[in-house]
Amino acid sequence: MSRFPLALSAPRRVVPQTTHASAGPFYSIYEQDGAYVIELDLPGVDRSAIDLNVEGRVLTVKASREMHAPEDYSSLVSEFGNRDYRRSFELGEHIDTSAIGASYENGVLRIEMQRKEEAQVRQIAIK
Repeated sequence: MSRFPLALSAPRRVVPQTTHASAGPFYSIYEQDGAYVIELDLPGVDRSAIDLNVEGRVLTVKASREMHAPEDYSSLVSEFGNRDYRRSFELGEHIDTSAIGASYENGVLRIEMQRKEEAQVRQIAIK
């Protein structure tokens, strides 16, 4: 499971920790416009075969790709096949789990997560 711990000295920092106990898709994590973004590579996966959910503070992505060969098909070499994907991320307390959005385009699942209002960086005026 990958984690998003909130660093006490730098609340804007995200430090993912990955364990490879289960096979999962390749992914990138970055920050954009005050939101955290995860992009997962899910080539050949139909949108309807993706399950994205949050339980408590854990975001889980499950997907499956099924390859269908044409009738009267005789394979000589094939490196493609059915594949199940699964990846979980533990979200820090600063993530607003009610404001998570996702989109899927060209085999890439994009998940956007907003910070809670109290975790937003704000400028303090000096008098």
